[in-house]
Amino acid sequence: MSLTLITAPTVNPLNNQDVAEHVRADLSAEAMLVDAYIGAITAKAEAVLHRPLITQTWELGLDSFPCVPQAISNSGRFSGIRLPLSPVQSIVSITYIDVNGDTQTVDPTDYYLDGDDPVSVVPVYGKAWPSARMQPGSVRI
Repeated sequence: MSLTLITAPTVNPLNNQDVAEHVRADLSAEAMLVDAYIGAITAKAEAVLHRPLITQTWELGLDSFPCVPQAISNSGRFSGIRLPLSPVQSIVSITYIDVNGDTQTVDPTDYYLDGDDPVSVVPVYGKAWPSARMQPGSVRI
């Protein structure tokens, strides 16, 4: 399993003005340093929380789709493919390398995003994950 940042956030959760108001000081002379601190604190908070704080795009790489239904979650529901980050706003696409070596895209109507924590992608009722070549990174979400 691999997780790759595709589109980083374009803003930080805080800006210099927010920090200056909080500490009641003029920080204009240290704006670049404060920006660096905000970036570092944001990265640390996201690592500790295991949650992105600002919208960003990630790609999850898997070696294959689940071959058999995964274990039933604690709530008694089918867990699908668990996504390592949450919350998830949407799935851009699910692609895979089929058994012939061709890249295919899973029809978005064939799966749904189960937004409960932990977040997972689940085939809709009556559908199953397609057959993918078993090789590193053959499935991309």
